Amino acid sequence: MSLGRLRAVLFAIGFALATHGAVRAANPEVIPVGDPGNKADSTTFGAVKYEYKIGKYEVTNAEFCEFLNGVAKTNALKLYDGRMDGEYGGITRKGESGSYAYSVKDGWGKKPVNYVTWETAVRYTNWLTNGRGAGDTETGSYTIKDDKVTVPDHSLLAAGKETKWVLPSEDEWYKAAYYDPNRAGGAGYWKYPAKSDTAPEANINTNAPSDVGSHTKVVSPYGTYD
Repeated sequence: MSLGRLRAVLFAIGFALATHGAVRAANPEVIPVGDPGNKADSTTFGAVKYEYKIGKYEVTNAEFCEFLNGVAKTNALKLYDGRMDGEYGGITRKGESGSYAYSVKDGWGKKPVNYVTWETAVRYTNWLTNGRGAGDTETGSYTIKDDKVTVPDHSLLAAGKETKWVLPSEDEWYKAAYYDPNRAGGAGYWKYPAKSDTAPEANINTNAPSDVGSHTKVVSPYGTYD
């Protein structure tokens, strides 16, 4: 995949909701992505046969900190990375293993969480699926057992009635960012995820993360930010 088009999950994570179930207000905010059966871009990405929902913003430090306090008292699953307390991280940890407590650094609550592995992101989606709090991280949308991860079929989840949180596929992410069903001249893809073929205002070369949604004019056709 191209890092110019798709931000690696290691640095900042957003999540798709691949069902039509209701979303509680305290969960990450999502937006619907319709127009099922759209064609792929010239890159071969973006075709999705079903309706789904995707995170409106990147997952914030505040949201991820709630997850850590719910399930990482020992950090046995390595959900917390020590770099999260560094220059580009927004979460600190105190206490001893078995009673770890996490808190958000001042001014970092709305900034996207960093230093998250793919496995940790999968566990976060399981936790959301299981109702947050002390929800299970090893089963849910994904099953994690013996160092193996069973990945669900997103089309089947989308056809179901229960709310299931998953990491977006590349096609789901690409469509939500670049596809515009109402583009002048006919439905198609923009070069940038801001309804634009020219580079938009963005947090480039600032050497510092911005709060999610800060660039209010940089919004995809479906309403996703960042």
